[in-house]
Amino acid sequence: MQHICINIDNNFVPQAAALMASVYSNAIKEAPPVFHVLSNGVSTENELILKDFAGSFGGEAFFHELGDFEERLEAHLHAKPETGRFPKTVLARIFAAEYLSSDIDRFLYLDADMIVRTDISGLFDEDITGYVIGACPEPTIYEGLEVDQGEFKAYFNAGMFLCDRNAWINGDFTGKALNWYCENNGKFDFADQDILNNALLGKVKFLSQKWNFMSNYHYQSYDSLVKRAPWYGKLQDKAGYNEAQRNPFIVHFAGDERPWYKGNRNPYRDEFYKYLEMTPFKDMKPIEGKERYMSFYHAVNVLSEKIPGFRTFTSRVFYKVKKKK
Repeated sequence: MQHICINIDNNFVPQAAALMASVYSNAIKEAPPVFHVLSNGVSTENELILKDFAGSFGGEAFFHELGDFEERLEAHLHAKPETGRFPKTVLARIFAAEYLSSDIDRFLYLDADMIVRTDISGLFDEDITGYVIGACPEPTIYEGLEVDQGEFKAYFNAGMFLCDRNAWINGDFTGKALNWYCENNGKFDFADQDILNNALLGKVKFLSQKWNFMSNYHYQSYDSLVKRAPWYGKLQDKAGYNEAQRNPFIVHFAGDERPWYKGNRNPYRDEFYKYLEMTPFKDMKPIEGKERYMSFYHAVNVLSEKIPGFRTFTSRVFYKVKKKK
């Protein structure tokens, strides 16, 4: 049985439904996956809708209400949790292995801002023996990583990871993650993603970029990414990257040019709406108010394809501004 875990609030239910539609539409009909939803206040009505929607494909959706998550986290940390510009419940994925039942040996965590374009079985078949998770690199966050204390240090995107649940529980990686959080006083740029990268150092099997292809990468060449982050070339070869760019298996709408914002020109926008059309939320209206910013963001993407250095400069300025906020 394939188990998929997602983490959403009530505002992100339509996107989660589109993700579910993409998974089930491409899955082997005889073995539809089971979804586990870490729910941050999803309404009873929407919970029932998603359960029925999964059932229409022969699948199931179980809800795990986070409820007093922040209070419990505060009690564990003996301090108020701090996640900067991110909601506190982004930390919930650190506890994902503990929310799921003990009879689940392996599960796949997916951010809800994704669509799947192939049968997910191929990802579940990845060999992660000797590791805790399998994940994909993200070279556009921390570019200048090097060997640290004898370990090759590279950065993964936590929007998708295949987890050996027993290895996670036995190694107490939830505890390790929270210890790192406390040691750094909750100060980090990318919330739980930074925490997991540090807690899981040396325990990550890096997978092909095709399993977590950020939509921004549609505009970025392999050579430009390796120039910015030389460590990336040790994890992903050029042929594999180019194939992922031509035919990504999972598209991740990371970044600000997301298909549900009015005025966006995301290259995978039509696919998102194809799957949204299959859901009870097909009438969702695009979010207004960011049209000018969408034009600016798209221009940055286009220029990053033509002038890689422009993207590097813009990203550094952007993250400095975000960090100050």
